[in-house]
Amino acid sequence: MISSGLFRLLGVLSTGLCLLDSRHTLVYANPWLAVRLPPRDPLLGCCLFDLLPAEARQSRLARAIAEAIESGMSSRLSASLNGSPLPLTDPISGQALTVSVAVHPFLSDDGQRFCVLELIDITLLAEKEKLLRQQAASLNWQACHDALTELPNRRYLEQRFQELVFRPPTEGLCHGLVVIDLDYFKEVNDRLGHAQGDELLRGIGALLKGAVRGSDVPVRLGGDEFVILLLDCTAEAAERICGQIRQGVEALREGLPGEGFRLAVTLGGVLFKTVGGSLDATMRAADQAMYAVKHSGQAAIRWL
Repeated sequence: MISSGLFRLLGVLSTGLCLLDSRHTLVYANPWLAVRLPPRDPLLGCCLFDLLPAEARQSRLARAIAEAIESGMSSRLSASLNGSPLPLTDPISGQALTVSVAVHPFLSDDGQRFCVLELIDITLLAEKEKLLRQQAASLNWQACHDALTELPNRRYLEQRFQELVFRPPTEGLCHGLVVIDLDYFKEVNDRLGHAQGDELLRGIGALLKGAVRGSDVPVRLGGDEFVILLLDCTAEAAERICGQIRQGVEALREGLPGEGFRLAVTLGGVLFKTVGGSLDATMRAADQAMYAVKHSGQAAIRWL
């Protein structure tokens, strides 16, 4: 079926080629592919799917082969969508290869239906794409998070707040925004230095992460300014979170080296059913609630 000249040509290709008959029997495999398939002696004459995991018989590759043989349809299987359809390994390193597969119908001169598989090693390309995705994810994370505390930053807060325009709270619940004012933080910086001040801010970040629920968004705006976006909460849950933060800051104060620190925290926030204004307007309302707590001891959480 394959002339000697064509056979030599196929032997020098750096891609894989194989020919399957209607029973999925390997009629031909070029040298590049033969040394990368799971070992089988003899290789030719065996069923391709005997070399693959059992689930491969129900895979997209199996359907593509059937479509090529039965309907004369060509297809290309993306490694990113279908994984690596064939378990090929590098003959030297033993590393698993990522391959893309093209499936083509082939009709012999005597009318027999075959299927040609063309396999291209895209391992290096896949690794580069993975690295680029990781770098993009890292840059996106850095753009939306505070480097010191690893909390989300204002940019992330703005994105999540805008989502609330189209995401009203669950019936019977509300959203909320709590402003956190760290009192006498400057005193810590002045007496213990900025390194200790940074350590305290990291402690505040860890405290907020531990106090909120999984749906909430603790944020560092900058300096000693923090806020929490509460999603699907109740006034009682908001007050409970605020209480945990107050207790946590007191524990951080007691853990500072030295005595006489007045470190404390004041929290105030607003609850709302719908987003009727901008983030800035909502933060101003939360600020007013916080200052009401600071100056007159009013309730920390109020309705907007």
